[in-house]
Amino acid sequence: MRLSRVNVVHVFISLLLAVRVFAQEDAAHTMVFHVLSVAYQDNPEGWCGAGTCIATKIVVKGSIKVAGESVPRIYKLNCIVVTPTPNSDPETRVTACPRLQANKNYGASFYGLHEIDFRAPFYPPEEQYKNRKFFYALFNIESESE
Repeated sequence: MRLSRVNVVHVFISLLLAVRVFAQEDAAHTMVFHVLSVAYQDNPEGWCGAGTCIATKIVVKGSIKVAGESVPRIYKLNCIVVTPTPNSDPETRVTACPRLQANKNYGASFYGLHEIDFRAPFYPPEEQYKNRKFFYALFNIESESE
């Protein structure tokens, strides 16, 4: 079947419109998250028993300005970084969290009801873990207030 010039133009315009709709839809779900503080807690309870891995809990406090609201919403978030030790099970995954810094703004979007996905750099994989499975984690929402 041979496509006419009109059909090719029609398909091209349809693709352009679809890309624009998806871009607008993505932009509608993106927000600016201002990081107020970042704290680290080594060996959080319930992670990595008996030296099977090393865990670090990252706690982030930040704010989002919501259109139509005069006071920004304050969020407390957490993400757990998990690094296997040399004697851990080979199936133990390396879990990486986005690297955030205080007093900076990041593009973010809600992922489900309890998580925020940041458009921020992740910790780079360490050479010694190149044969491990990686899991790139999202930040969990611990609390929200005005």
